[in-house]
Amino acid sequence: MTHVREQDSHQALKKKYSDLLKHTRVLEDRLQLYSTAVNLLSLELQAVTEGAKAAAKVRVAPRRPKQLP
Repeated sequence: MTHVREQDSHQALKKKYSDLLKHTRVLEDRLQLYSTAVNLLSLELQAVTEGAKAAAKVRVAPRRPKQLP
C-alpha cells in the first residue's frame, strides 16, 4: 500500500512541477511583453522631450535700428 501511495505522491509532484513550468513560461512571456512596451514608451518619451526642447528654443530676431526723425 505504501508503494502505491508513494507513486501517487510522485505523480502529484510531477503534475505540480509541470503546472509550475507552464505558469513560469506564461510569466516570462508577459515580462517580455511588458519590458518591450516600457522600452518603446521610454523611446517615445525621449523623442517627444527632445522635440519639445528643440521647439522651445527662442530665437531673437535682430532689431532694426530706429531711424531718428
